[in-house]
Amino acid sequence: MTASPLDISCIFDAIVGDISLDDICNCTLVCQNWHQIFTPALWRDVISYRPEQIEDNSIETDCYFTDTESLRYLVRKCRHIRTLTILGVDLLKALMESRQCTNLTEFNLVINQSDPNTTMDFELLTCLCLQNNQLKTLSVENLDCRDNIEPIGAMRMLIELSDHPNMRSLYIGPTNIADDFPLKYVVVVLVAMLRRYQDKFLEITSLTFTSNFVTRAVRGSPMLRSWGKWRTEGSGSYENEDAIAFLEREPGKITVRYSPFMSNDGSTVLLDFLKRCPGLLELKLDNYACNLEDIVTGFPALCPSLTSVILGSHELNLEETTGLLSELSDIRSISTLCMSGLGDSTALLAKHFSTLEDITFSCSTVSMEHVLTILGNCPKLTKFIVPQCVIPSRGSLECPPWVCQDLHTFGIGIYIEGQDYMTFTLLRGATIEFIPEAQRLAEKLAAPFREQLNKLGKLRTLELWLSENSPFLTLDLDPEHGLPSLSDLRSLQTIVVEGFSMTFASREVTEWVGKHWPYTTLITSPSLFV
Repeated sequence: MTASPLDISCIFDAIVGDISLDDICNCTLVCQNWHQIFTPALWRDVISYRPEQIEDNSIETDCYFTDTESLRYLVRKCRHIRTLTILGVDLLKALMESRQCTNLTEFNLVINQSDPNTTMDFELLTCLCLQNNQLKTLSVENLDCRDNIEPIGAMRMLIELSDHPNMRSLYIGPTNIADDFPLKYVVVVLVAMLRRYQDKFLEITSLTFTSNFVTRAVRGSPMLRSWGKWRTEGSGSYENEDAIAFLEREPGKITVRYSPFMSNDGSTVLLDFLKRCPGLLELKLDNYACNLEDIVTGFPALCPSLTSVILGSHELNLEETTGLLSELSDIRSISTLCMSGLGDSTALLAKHFSTLEDITFSCSTVSMEHVLTILGNCPKLTKFIVPQCVIPSRGSLECPPWVCQDLHTFGIGIYIEGQDYMTFTLLRGATIEFIPEAQRLAEKLAAPFREQLNKLGKLRTLELWLSENSPFLTLDLDPEHGLPSLSDLRSLQTIVVEGFSMTFASREVTEWVGKHWPYTTLITSPSLFV
């Protein structure tokens, strides 16, 4: 990436508001490739460009500095910074020497991977934390590039921070995990310290270790059992099959991320974790490629309070998915369900999940039959997104009345089975070439589909997907052959049209929206699903 001083000045000019530098509360300095031209003098010029104005009490820039003078200048001018992210131990030293940054509530240190000779100074970091007694969140990232970390320093830091009055979130670990990960000893030492001093860490509500060996030292230990009280109020994820729970700041959430190459032991780890989290509110299974048999049975008893379930995998078979959905359907508190790559296992969903309010199918191919079943069986539905809805090339389709009269967000992308493009067939009654049977199905369904869509009096957001390869680009929604017009959807506030480049049919889309919804925001963007 290249940029001129003028470019950067324009960037900073774009974020200015009505707040003085003395009121800046957030500053993020992260690593990019602008350091060669972003000199201290230029930094002073930019930050002084309109020094009385910075929007949202924050400076956030994709630049990092090779010198410490810029950081000293920043903390001297911006005395009320609450959130700070810096790159490199050298900047940490400069920050401590300035003695002017004492109001932090969140501090993030990113180790400079381009300087492998720098030793992580845990003692210095401890001093910074102690002089900021309002600090709630501390993270140290990119530690995987350090071969010369002092384990004793890390141990001492944990002991010192166990008495910190406000520390609630602690992250120590790498950004990327490799087989030759050099931090194993240090992290295991930290885990051992947490186990030894567990009584001092009971108030921590967010703890993160990212590596696939940590759980081997922790799983089943007294530490996990003693933390059960606050863990049920916390959230978590597993990074790979053996990683410790990742407790984030938002209460009651768990994210389970698995490697595509994960072994079946991962389900045992997940089951072990779920047994300790009876108060879990959100469960996310992302890229879950292992066997679900161990966790499907008894799911309602493990997680009776679940309100949100996010399922994503291209490896799950229909039998496993159907079994999991069947168990989840007994949890009546679930209101949000997002699914990726699970396709037509949704038949069971529509039958059992009548309480759902939010359904999203991301990167999933779902038949029109099941889409219509959901719309006709989920009266509480307020959001429904299905980017890849398939009209079969043969058979029959009926459009029963939709019961989701409170639906405020509706997104759909339609394509014909056997074709590689999406269409607006149902929305405008277009002619489908080459597939006569599919054409008859679409023509039969178009009128009742549009009629039901037109009855959504609370619909605020309409999302539509199409493809650049689609021959059906005429977005005229006026009545054709007696079809209802969608122009009656007067409650619309936002229309999102995805699936083509910004120059592709942009005038046509703009004119179409302007004609029917002159006061509606139009958003166009390439689609991730085409």
